[in-house]
Formats: sequence, C-alpha cells, structure tokens
Amino acid sequence: MSKFNKVILSRKGFDSSNGGNYSLFDETGKYIVLPIAENKNDMEVSNTKKYEDIKMGRRYLQGCTASDLKELIEKKIGKWPPVIRRDGKPDEQSEFAHFDPWLGHCPWLSEESDHHLGAFGQEQTSQRHLERKGVNTGSLFLFFSRFKPIHPSQTNRLDCIDINHGHLKGGIYFIYGWLKVARVIKEFAQIDNCELLSEKEKMELKRHHPHATSGYFDEREHNAIYIASKYLFDDSSEYLGCGYFPKLIKPLLLTATDSAQESCDGHWLATRWELPAFFHANKPTYFTKDETKWILNPNNGKYVVDSPARRHGQEFVFHGADDFDWWFEKLLDEIQQK
Repeated sequence: MSKFNKVILSRKGFDSSNGGNYSLFDETGKYIVLPIAENKNDMEVSNTKKYEDIKMGRRYLQGCTASDLKELIEKKIGKWPPVIRRDGKPDEQSEFAHFDPWLGHCPWLSEESDHHLGAFGQEQTSQRHLERKGVNTGSLFLFFSRFKPIHPSQTNRLDCIDINHGHLKGGIYFIYGWLKVARVIKEFAQIDNCELLSEKEKMELKRHHPHATSGYFDEREHNAIYIASKYLFDDSSEYLGCGYFPKLIKPLLLTATDSAQESCDGHWLATRWELPAFFHANKPTYFTKDETKWILNPNNGKYVVDSPARRHGQEFVFHGADDFDWWFEKLLDEIQQK
C-alpha cells in the first residue's frame, strides 16, 4: 500500500504568462524559484510584499550579487515589473510578489525574509479540482517550475544534462520541492485552531502568507491552505514533511532529452516530458488518455508525453502507488548523496 493516498504535480513559479520569463539556475545546480506577481484584484485582500522587500542571501547563485528579488529580476531577467496576463486582458504590472508555496527554510533567502513552516494555498478552479480528486491529509505535492541558466552565454555544465545552451532557450522543467499534507484549512478561524502550528507559526502565517487573511477566505472562492506534516514518512524522522531540493539534478528533470527531442530543430520542447512508467500506468489528471500520445523509450523503460499547457490546469493528480514510493525514496537518497 502506498505511503501517499494522492500525488500532485503542482506548477508554481515564473512562466511565460506569469512573470514573462523563467526561474533561474547556475551551473552547479543551485536555483531560485521566482514567485509570480500578485494580481491587482488580489492585492486588496492578500498579504502583500514587494519583490524588493524579499531579501536574498549573499552570492547564493554563482556570479549573482543581487540583494533582493527585484534587483535579481532587473539584472538577470530584464523585464520589470513582471507580467500578469489574465483572461485575455491587456498585460498588467505589479511590484508585489505572490510568494507561495512555503516549503520550510528557503535556502536562497536571507534570514529576515525566510519562512520556516510548510504551507501552500490554492483557490477557485484549481482548488475545486483538488477537492474532487480527494486531495487531503496524507497527499503529497511535488512542485515543479520552468528554469533557465542564469548566465545566457555560459556553457552548460550542470551535471544532470550534457547539452549546449542553445537547447535551453525555452527553459526546462524540474521538480524543486515537496509538501506532505497534514491539514487542510478552509476557514480563517481554523488557523488559530490548528494544533499542528505553534503560536509563532500561526502569527507568521497570518501576517505573511498570501492566502492566510480573513479577506482572502471571504473574497476568494474555495480558498484553502495545505499545512505540511512534521515528517515525510510516518515511520521515520529522516525527512521533513516539506522542503526544497538543494540542487537540480537529473532525477528531478521532467523535460525529455536526447532522442526524444530530435524533431525540435535544435531546441528542446520544455513541455515534452519523459516520465517513469508508473505515470503511464496511473495517468495524472489533464494528461491525455490517448495511448498514441505516450511513447515508450525502450532504452530506459520511460514514457515520453507532451504535458498539458498551463491553461488546462496547474495541479495534476494521480493515485499513490508502491512503484511511485520506490522512485521517490530512491530520489531522496540520490539527492542526499550529492
């Protein structure tokens, strides 16, 4: 029996629609997930924080001297403020970040901007989808985003892939963190009644998390906050219930490589993924059920499939399975050895 009743691939961070670009990594595999901009309609009810107020640790990425996320975006992305595109309306601009999820200690942030608990907020259509699929206590979120090298001219020496920079023009998808659900909060008053949180954590959540205000619960449909478990596995304290993977390595890579990308004119399609066989056997929601869309790679037993566009969903849910548990625990062991 699987250790997780549901597993959710959750898309979070900068992309071409929200932010107008992608998050960043250096050649050592260290990375920063850039939070999307706060929508103007949400700023009235959310805990807002400017990008310039989110301070970074010194020289976390190689060759990067930015002291806050605004400076990083200005220097390395070149577009400021980030772009929000909603429902076909003209682009809007915002200097406020929607920083979510929180996955415990965030390694690229300074102490003054760091968060120390695990919490993830979702709302509206995406949250209704999670509810319909039975995502609750015991479910596991795997967060992924699209990344590109921080230095455009660098020869890519990331140990997970051996390619030249031209292939990375459109970025590539990696899993970057996890959160095992211990509690789902669906009303503002439930924050104070959550025995899993200390008084300090309750205060931090209510003061800083974008979804954790009375206004957000009142104004946004189906608002919910997923609180992380203390530990990832019930029978072990080796791994915390949430966290950021320390580096981007090959087992975290979703984008297909090598022969699976041969027809793409020299540039990889970031949305063409190569997945372990259990994804094919137990397809995540929004992934096509058409068998012809899943192509078996006989060299490694994985399946290549084009992943859904953002407009089709942010959360892709499938049932937990023993072979997933084996893959995930092996992944944790590999990362620990790096």
